[in-house]
Amino acid sequence: MIIVLTLVVTSNNRLTDLHKFKNFAEDVFGWLRDNGWGEVDFHEIDGPSGMFAIRGVKSSKSRRVVDWVEQEAKRQHVTISLEVQRDGGP
Repeated sequence: MIIVLTLVVTSNNRLTDLHKFKNFAEDVFGWLRDNGWGEVDFHEIDGPSGMFAIRGVKSSKSRRVVDWVEQEAKRQHVTISLEVQRDGGP
């Protein structure tokens, strides 16, 4: 099974938070690349939406990826909304 994780900036100070969110997303990108546990499209990180998806996460690693992403967001003081989907939809 493949899991898709979607993250969204949810706080009120959009410009500051978007900058922090992009830095956070770059760290997520690097962590996933180093561990081989998922993929992030770097174009999504650079986009203005404040949203990106982590694709290609195996179900056996999904809990660990979700936990790390939540802990890292908290450590970096980034507020996120996280949605876990099966590959192909909710």
